[in-house]
This record gives sequence, C-alpha cells and structure tokens, in this order.
Amino acid sequence: ASKVEFIFHNVPQPWHPQSPVMHECMFAVALAVDHDPEKLKKYIGAAFDAFPDFADLHVADKSRKEIQQMCVDIAAATLADEMGGADAVRANILSHLSFDHLTEEEPHMGLGEVTKLLKFHTKHHRTRGVHVTPTVYMNSIEAPDVSSGWTAEQWVDKLRSVCGE
Repeated sequence: ASKVEFIFHNVPQPWHPQSPVMHECMFAVALAVDHDPEKLKKYIGAAFDAFPDFADLHVADKSRKEIQQMCVDIAAATLADEMGGADAVRANILSHLSFDHLTEEEPHMGLGEVTKLLKFHTKHHRTRGVHVTPTVYMNSIEAPDVSSGWTAEQWVDKLRSVCGE
C-alpha cells in the first residue's frame, strides 16, 4: 500500500491578474469532464507546461475572455480525443464560463457552479491560512520548509523523512 497520497487544491492568487480566471477555467474543465481525475490530471499537466505563457508579463494586458481562450485551447488540445473533438471540448468548457444565465432580477450569480467551486476553495484556504504556493500539508501539519524551487530529490528526501524511511 502507498504511504503517500497527493491531493491537488486550487489556490487562486488575485495579485496575479490571470490567476482567478485560470482557476475558473480549471473548475470549468472539472465540470466538463465530470471531475474525472485522469482527465483533470492531463489538463493540469498541460496547463503547467504552458505556464510560462501565463506569466504576469505576458497576460497583464489581456482580457478575461482572452485568458479564458488560452485555457480552453489547452483543454481542447489535451482532451479532444476523449471528448468528441476540440470543438466539443471548447463548447462544453465555454458553457461553464458563460454569464448568459444572469438577469436583471439575478444580476450577481457569477458563473454558477464554477463560482461555487471558486468560493469553496477560497474559503477553504483562507480558513487554513493558506495565502501563497506552495503551501504543503503533510499529515495535516503545514510543512513551511517546502519550496517551489525544490528538486525532485529534495521532495523525495522530505517524503521519506515524513514516512519514517
């Protein structure tokens, strides 16, 4: 049996202009793939591979729609074979990123299910005091020594120390 379980959590960082939009897109993908962990893993991997394109320098002047389109294009390229083609993927994800359901009577409903997921994750991390990434918990205890600059070997050493190896 495995001693290690990795749980991915979205931690939007609003001081990066693209972060909230990228996280909304991730939640839209999650809804589009019915939270299928393998498909989500593929999308997340592709999004991380494209991360340099999303640096503040490159997206500071982009609109919400332009950033959404970048994310949707990643999903379409990554999931097309499993979801009926790139156009079907785009249409499915964009349906979750639409404000078409808003009315004069209900003008502040956000993106529906996507907004609910964003609020849940934001509240979850605020409650735990998570404000930056990486914030890593091991056995429910924060590991403040973990760094985004760690090598694979440093991660393995840390995991071994926590697992008692």
